[in-house]
Amino acid sequence: MGKPEFEELSGIELSEIKFNKLRGLANAAIQKFKKPDKNDQKCDTVQNFLMRIKKGSKRIRMVMESPSSSVVSQNMLKYGELTETIIDAKNSGILNSSWNYSFLHNSTRTFIFKLHNAQLGLNSRVAHFVRNHPSTCTFCDIRQVPEENSESTKHLFFECSSVEGIISDLYTWVLNSDERRDLTRTEFFVGFNTGNAWSDQVLLLINLLVKKFIWDCKLRFSLPKSEDLKKAVVSELQRSAVQNKGIQEKILKSELVNIVNIINEIHF
Repeated sequence: MGKPEFEELSGIELSEIKFNKLRGLANAAIQKFKKPDKNDQKCDTVQNFLMRIKKGSKRIRMVMESPSSSVVSQNMLKYGELTETIIDAKNSGILNSSWNYSFLHNSTRTFIFKLHNAQLGLNSRVAHFVRNHPSTCTFCDIRQVPEENSESTKHLFFECSSVEGIISDLYTWVLNSDERRDLTRTEFFVGFNTGNAWSDQVLLLINLLVKKFIWDCKLRFSLPKSEDLKKAVVSELQRSAVQNKGIQEKILKSELVNIVNIINEIHF
């Protein structure tokens, strides 16, 4: 059955790639599950096969139900709004899969998921549900900053005076820059575009670890410090490289000299 005939009979429109993959899976499944007597076969058309709930149909449904690679997910549109960044379809997929890194601690993966789905217990959000709960930034309150700054995603992780300096200190070292390196919102919240795919992936991981460190400081009601941030990031990168050869390879292939050096110090 060709694509036009399938679409006419089923009423389902698919791209050429999805249709070919679907047809291959359906043919393979029909051959696997058919009975010797054709009259006893449980599936004689793709449409009937898709209605089955037995093993075999799930993979085909996944092909048909998978979102278009050219679409930015709703949670990423919201994340872009909260961080005042523009997120394209490619980075939307990358960010949405980052919480699933198996080499990260469960607490870190949970944090990433909540961050990218606007579910973190930021003061600005909690104040709407808990009476008398402050909506202001935890770090600004600790430092008794006169100006009242709402604890938003953008402020807490990037704009707060308590985090601006430590982020610059870290990335000046990470990027081995001769001058102080101040990140843009896009670099920090979405990702880098250095021209080296390995570097971009490692920098994305570092971005996530930095945000997790800041969040942990907020939960402990303690101000973040540069030396503590660097120590936490280096420790987590080394642990990840030991546990996951893929991460180890990405770091070693990146152009991040200082990060490569700390991994080379490990005796695998």
